[in-house]
Amino acid sequence: MTQQITHSKTPSIAAAHPLFWAQSSAHTHKFVKGFGEQYIFKFPNRFKKSSRTYWRFCCIPVIPEKGLCGGMSLAVKTYFTYNKFAPGVPYPNDELLEFIARCQLDTLTFSALFNYFAYMLTSQEKDRQIVKKAWLEIKESIDQNNPIIVGLICEKARCFKFFPGVFKHHQILVYGYEIENGTVYLRLYDPKHPTEKNIKLFFKEDGSCLGCTDMLKRLYRQEDDFTKEPQLLPQKRTIYTFFCVHCEVSKETLQHLPIQEDEK
Repeated sequence: MTQQITHSKTPSIAAAHPLFWAQSSAHTHKFVKGFGEQYIFKFPNRFKKSSRTYWRFCCIPVIPEKGLCGGMSLAVKTYFTYNKFAPGVPYPNDELLEFIARCQLDTLTFSALFNYFAYMLTSQEKDRQIVKKAWLEIKESIDQNNPIIVGLICEKARCFKFFPGVFKHHQILVYGYEIENGTVYLRLYDPKHPTEKNIKLFFKEDGSCLGCTDMLKRLYRQEDDFTKEPQLLPQKRTIYTFFCVHCEVSKETLQHLPIQEDEK
């Protein structure tokens, strides 16, 4: 079930979800019922150097220290789906890293990979249409109480940087939305900034005027010691458009799902 609220004053929703936003003037919002901080990792998308490189379709490398945003998003969705609490550790052990890396592979479907490359070539008008289409898919998913992974296109093609550019894209997990005066605000889990509770992606219902809160644009330096507090960089990413990543955790990946001792 999903919850819909249309109101002119602030209702009490703290029991439903500690991450959800403060209410303002009259607007409508929906969110995935039961989704909360217990399913979200406490560590950011930064990992130690690994001796292993994972491969998708024998040609797409997944290197943990380069980031596993899609893997973290799918892992959080999996913990929610199976009602298992995410390990509340400050950084992942080898078992959890293996699970997240395998989740990353599951997000790299043929369709997603095609979109990551193709949408680097699209015009501004096409980007608007892509956002409009994705919004309808997001709304349908949230209305059915399913969080959904969204791929952010953060780089446009350059003839000499086409393949490297695809690794600058990002993935997030959307768990709610609100609509106010024709503007949609998506509530989301960003693996790069997991403790930030007020990150939003917003746009008009026709797909125009795409924007986001500042933190979603922020990048940080890749430190040798991944356990240290990350240092934010002055440069920021640009988000050109986004699409829904339709994927599920595979049976093989699910076998590597780490759970807390008291849940075994």
